[in-house]
Amino acid sequence: MRQTSRVDTAWRVVQNRNLETARFDVSLSYRAPTVVKLMRPIEPFVAVLVLNWNRHAELVECIRSLQANDYRRMRIYVVDNGSREESIDYIRRSLTNVTIIENRRNLGFCGGFNTGISRALQDGADIVGVLNSDILVAQDFVTEVVQGFESDDIGAVSPKEYDFVRREVIRFAGGTLNPAIARLRGYGRVDNARFSQPQDTGLLCGPAMIIRADVLRSVGLFDEKLFIINEDRDLALRIRRAGFRIRFVPSARLWHKRHGGSDQQRSPISAYFGVRNYWIVAMKYGNTLQRVMAFCMLVCYWVPTTLYCGLSSHNRRYFTGLKWALLWHLDRELVPQDEEAVEILLNLA
Repeated sequence: MRQTSRVDTAWRVVQNRNLETARFDVSLSYRAPTVVKLMRPIEPFVAVLVLNWNRHAELVECIRSLQANDYRRMRIYVVDNGSREESIDYIRRSLTNVTIIENRRNLGFCGGFNTGISRALQDGADIVGVLNSDILVAQDFVTEVVQGFESDDIGAVSPKEYDFVRREVIRFAGGTLNPAIARLRGYGRVDNARFSQPQDTGLLCGPAMIIRADVLRSVGLFDEKLFIINEDRDLALRIRRAGFRIRFVPSARLWHKRHGGSDQQRSPISAYFGVRNYWIVAMKYGNTLQRVMAFCMLVCYWVPTTLYCGLSSHNRRYFTGLKWALLWHLDRELVPQDEEAVEILLNLA
């Protein structure tokens, strides 16, 4: 792939255009073929998707930082996951040059983004970026991630993630992953030259997953059974098992507020979906030893940590989430549907 030239990093004024709106039925799904043939366009068409669930103000900030990038062949999609009407109205009033896709209900991170990814693939995207709404990206972000696909066996690119408040503190600089354990490089460290070299990594950067479209067609989209949390690890394992590399590109930078669409960081949401999905991924991909390691992690880390969070915060919903996570693996009929579970755990029901 011929590398594109660096973009001018000056902020530019985005010309006004009408918003394009598309409504997708909940039943829409994408079936991935089993054979992949990688193509190398001279200047790839990049589709960037941002998911909204009543987080319209921060989403607008995120997209404006994307629109400051001067990469020519980029289309931005807002995937709305059944937000309140005032949320989507705010986005329409505030943004131009975006395609809005409206799901009729909350399909979770996985189902919501799958709707948008399916649309982007239909539109002919070469590279698909899946971004959290609570991030800001550097002005050369898109060009840098495109340049990261320097060979055909690179299936995905992971940018460098920084803390939103402590701007030079790293949250993600690559790492290693197996079905039981993930190890992050540089987490909590002040950025330095050690974390500024491109290299292969086992992990996708959860707040900004950048994936070659043909790889998605080959390995499939997000596993909707997960709904939210650990979908990045599941997809990273599939990409690597299909023979593709994941490349850490430190020159592609973003700053993350670290709460996402449902305040999942250290919350009752993670007590349920985090614990439940950790075990799903371990059982799905792990060998016998890795499954034993995962069980030990559940007993010695996940369960005690969740209980501590519930006790220290006096929030019984942590205990509810943990109970559901364990019951789900015994009988799924004993726990609410995912969409209902989110509302209960966030005290919205």
